[in-house]
Amino acid sequence: DALTLLQREHTAAAHFYTAWADVAASDGTGISQHRAAQHRAAARRHRQRAESTHDTLNAQLWRGDLGYHVALNVSSRTPIAAKTYAVVYPLWARLVNRSQAASIASLLGSSEMLSAVGLRSASALDPRYSNADTIIPYSNWRGPAWVNVNAMACYGLAAYGFRDLALEIASRVTGALAADLRSTAPSGHTWHEAYSTDSGAPIGGRGFLSWDT
Repeated sequence: DALTLLQREHTAAAHFYTAWADVAASDGTGISQHRAAQHRAAARRHRQRAESTHDTLNAQLWRGDLGYHVALNVSSRTPIAAKTYAVVYPLWARLVNRSQAASIASLLGSSEMLSAVGLRSASALDPRYSNADTIIPYSNWRGPAWVNVNAMACYGLAAYGFRDLALEIASRVTGALAADLRSTAPSGHTWHEAYSTDSGAPIGGRGFLSWDT
């Protein structure tokens, strides 16, 4: 996820510097032309870094035998092959080819990742899998369905043609959100941070509207 977001930052910076260069160039003065050239050079550097980060992501973290990108312990340089929400990021950012997208889609559609309320944040087969309603000190990302990651997965799947799976995930997530709004429980009539992928019960902070929306 970190490499994906870094690649997106460099891509965004390249767009920004290009637009800034266009504005400066339209001024017509010598100083503005010099600034425009500097901005275009910065845009090239960011594009090169974005491409390099993209290449690193797929060269060092993609595991064809597993069908998804693994994480890397940067201290020991050993791979971490746990199946978590992080496999969604390269798909969402369009940093994979068709074959890679198909492998990731197959994993996301499997029973170990897809629950009745959307994608799990960690595989149900992981020994650390848990839907405990805990914040120690952060909310639980070892099992519950989080709306933001599910939305990213849906956008990524749809972009590569896996529209049926994207719609299925979206339907399950919006179903959980609707049930939360209809709930007559003391904590109901609003949304929560996440949802148990075992029971569908709301987890975490009540009245959580930001990325649920």
